[in-house]
Amino acid sequence: MDFGAKICIRSDFIQFLEMNLPRWSQYGLWGRDKSVSLTTSAQAHLKLQHAYSYVCSLDSRMKEDAIRRRMAIVLLYLEFERICQGTKSRQARIKTAVGRGYISCMIDNILESTHPEWRTSNNRAKANMRAHFHNQKRYGKRWWILVNGLGHGILLLCSLRLAGLVRNTTVATASLCKITQAANSSESETMDVLKLVNPISESLFRNDKYQNYNTKQLLEQLRGLGPLGYKGHE
Repeated sequence: MDFGAKICIRSDFIQFLEMNLPRWSQYGLWGRDKSVSLTTSAQAHLKLQHAYSYVCSLDSRMKEDAIRRRMAIVLLYLEFERICQGTKSRQARIKTAVGRGYISCMIDNILESTHPEWRTSNNRAKANMRAHFHNQKRYGKRWWILVNGLGHGILLLCSLRLAGLVRNTTVATASLCKITQAANSSESETMDVLKLVNPISESLFRNDKYQNYNTKQLLEQLRGLGPLGYKGHE
């Protein structure tokens, strides 16, 4: 699958950032839900629980807020991986009476804390809730591939076309990696834009020091790059 850098970011990125960046740099992206950020000094499983709870709240009340949702599921994936790696590094082998692993039991505890109906649900309903958790984590991993290859700015400026590829699980993760490699190997305005936007985007993701950026200067630098060289809204 051969995609150029041009598909990566929305073509109206200047107008989009002019409208949103000053507000984000003042108030952040997480709003009152700061407990989901990476700066939270909570126990690992509580951070994972907060991340999943936030993903569920976005599902129910903020379906249009694509950026927050991308960030939330990436955070969910990272927190889950952090716990898994910590468990492996300690060579933990905590088993329950029925032989289920520590991670599986932890997920069930998170689901019970997040969904009031968990305790009264039948096995099929519980299986569906477990599947939802793992699906969100899986999508978080796919977004993390883009972040790891292109920087956190892709979470803010991702085009509809690229977002569709992330959602389409028939598109292999290897193909997403190839997109990031193609973008990095091209001398395009796309990567110039992302390099400018990545630092403040990472601060917004981490909910830390985003107020330290001069957004007026950043927008002037972005305008100086000129058009991306393709037409269309996104």
